[in-house]
Amino acid sequence: MKHLASIAAVVVLLTAGSPGRVRATDGQPVVGFGANGVLTDALVPGARVDVTDVVDDDDGRLVVAGSYSLLGDGVSSMHWFVVRYLRNGTRDPSFATNGFLELPNPSRGQIVGPDVATFPDRSIIVGGEFFGQCGPCTGLMHVSADGTSAVAVGGSSKVMDVAELPDRRIAMFGRLGNNEVQSTMAILPSGAIDASFAGRVPALVLGGSILSTRNGLLASAVVENHGEGQFTCALLKFDASGNLDPHFAGTGKLDLAAQPPPGGGPIACQALAQADGRTLSITRVSAGTTTRLVDTAGGTQPAPWPADDASAFLPSLVGDGVGRIFTFQTGQSTVTAVHPDKSVDPSFGPGGSSTFPGEIDGAEVLASGDLAVWGGTATVFFQDPRPLVLQLLSLPQGSAAQPPVLPTTKFVPLPPKRILDTRQGLGAPVGKVPGTSQIELQVAGNGGVPPSGAVAVVLNVTATESAGPGFVTVYPTGASRPTVSNLNVERADQTVPNLVTVRLGDGGRVSLFSQLTTHLVADVAGYYVASPGVSDGRFHGITPRRILDTRAGIGAPAALVPQGGRITLQVLGIDPVPTTGVSAVVLNVTATEALLPGFVTVWPGDGAIPEVSNLNILAGETRPNLVIVPLAPDGSVSLFTSGGAHLIADLAGWFTDASAPAGTTGLFVPLNEPTRILDTRQHSATPYPLATRWDIQTAATSTLPPHGVGAVAINATTTETLAAGFVTLWPASSAQPVVSNLNTTHAQQSVPNAAIVTIGANRLAAFTTAGGHLIVDVTGWYTDGS
Repeated sequence: MKHLASIAAVVVLLTAGSPGRVRATDGQPVVGFGANGVLTDALVPGARVDVTDVVDDDDGRLVVAGSYSLLGDGVSSMHWFVVRYLRNGTRDPSFATNGFLELPNPSRGQIVGPDVATFPDRSIIVGGEFFGQCGPCTGLMHVSADGTSAVAVGGSSKVMDVAELPDRRIAMFGRLGNNEVQSTMAILPSGAIDASFAGRVPALVLGGSILSTRNGLLASAVVENHGEGQFTCALLKFDASGNLDPHFAGTGKLDLAAQPPPGGGPIACQALAQADGRTLSITRVSAGTTTRLVDTAGGTQPAPWPADDASAFLPSLVGDGVGRIFTFQTGQSTVTAVHPDKSVDPSFGPGGSSTFPGEIDGAEVLASGDLAVWGGTATVFFQDPRPLVLQLLSLPQGSAAQPPVLPTTKFVPLPPKRILDTRQGLGAPVGKVPGTSQIELQVAGNGGVPPSGAVAVVLNVTATESAGPGFVTVYPTGASRPTVSNLNVERADQTVPNLVTVRLGDGGRVSLFSQLTTHLVADVAGYYVASPGVSDGRFHGITPRRILDTRAGIGAPAALVPQGGRITLQVLGIDPVPTTGVSAVVLNVTATEALLPGFVTVWPGDGAIPEVSNLNILAGETRPNLVIVPLAPDGSVSLFTSGGAHLIADLAGWFTDASAPAGTTGLFVPLNEPTRILDTRQHSATPYPLATRWDIQTAATSTLPPHGVGAVAINATTTETLAAGFVTLWPASSAQPVVSNLNTTHAQQSVPNAAIVTIGANRLAAFTTAGGHLIVDVTGWYTDGS
């Protein structure tokens, strides 16, 4: 519960949004970066500089990796470097020597990479192929945040690509040790290899590149060598543990070119993540190109991308993850924005293209939402002096040529209705769900959810009469089970509820996996249906505000609600809730100082008590749960406690009704499956101390788009707690409110709770008085109308 004692806070900035700056129009140079959006840096006097990768870290600094060579070195003599720039284009003086670090390789290497990715602590993973006069050299290095050390990771290796996973590990694709077999590997922020990540790939794979998709899977576009000059392309998908995902194409591997090109010949494979969770794959052989859209199950459909002749199909492609593709010719100076059907997006630059001041070597969409384009000045000979040239282009807009497969939806609230109870055989056979097994629940056509048309559902799921500790995961039927949890049970016979927002799967069903043997109960609270923009069903989020506390006389008399007691809470018209236009409210309801074991039920204020519960509590316990509840005609909700307790409600926002003005703000975009965006156990083996704050980046992650996110639907879990206390979630741009989302009663607890949190400055903030670790899983996001 919220304690008001003064505590000196420890702030841990896991991710911070880019510093405030003026955004240019779409495809125009970023204001304040270098000279009119262009940075020119010789790095080493008289050297030819070649950049191979650019990323931005969580503080907005630009990390550039590449090589330089000096006249007389020879073509194979490459000095590998990392340089870090501030957001204004000047070198970062806190990194290495004036922002520049030459990697500890004795001036020899092959022209492969280096590729770069960053951890939240600003340390860096650099991957490439480093060998030559240094003998067996590592292809993977962990560079400290200040650039004072570069430590080899994993022994001798050839790294083709690195990419950041949604949980902030970094994945590598290439060869490990002296093994000629391609592999993947996950690296922890400490620089250690994640031993739990499997990462073996088919033996024929010769090379390729990887990307981290928004649904949490690692996709790899690879070339397979069948011998005698025969090559084909394939797309691999791995789960979060590094195993090939059998839910994808049956084996985890989808063949993109079933037959090698006649007589061998050139072949190339490329994959781009799309906003709807699908992957755009592009295969080039001597006869031309084939493009496909590949869904998360490995199903394919042709993409309307013209099949160019191989001689004409030489551009490089970069996807922004939200619908557009940026295409350019290496060695030329024009970048063009196109849609998946290859039609030009005229909103980008002047007429769909932007000009680079030199020859383009590469481009990448940054986490900040900017497009980095790099290269150098034209030269006659390969080793003529050539400075680094880096341009930043702003990407604040851009429309997809076709509607996304993940549609925007509106919320339809329902009076709570039970649709699953394994104690009674409702919705599933009578009997506890055995440990490490799952049941499928028919949702469409049940409990007020229509037989067709519903995209996602809101359920209050409860585990009860459990045989021991464990977790429960709810996800769309037919999808691979994600590596997230919705409920955490600490001990036998515990009853634990949590609100779950989940996309409907095959046949309008959801699957409930239980690691432990337990009864499962589910009450439906509403559903989402596709909507491009309407009056009703749109979420209006706020910085959380306490509107009920029977300990303090807020919203009700200052008295403990007795056993079997009921109170009515007026919501409509209570600041900041308007007097009209509201259909349902989002409340974090907490029971504390309970007299007896029991439950709490929340429902529209004018009706009879439904046969459902929202939270379950033991005597003396404090327990919260998120509630989405329709309002009675008078704008009230009722709360009933069976065992007697103080009741608290924190308002997170409301959903509009048909009398509200029409608009697109607050529409819900459900993810294909829950996706983990934060796990602080990946950042520190030691639990964080009491009074820790985290700032969590949301925009431009592999899960959420760079623009347009107004709020997120999440499941937050605190674990390995150090003491009794609470966790508060709120928009990072606002002052910390006097509310709580999670409550712990002792050390070494794992407590989950759902939350809908408004985003501020592309971040949400979290504060814990109890210490420990924090895990955040996203189920979807609400539009901000942009």
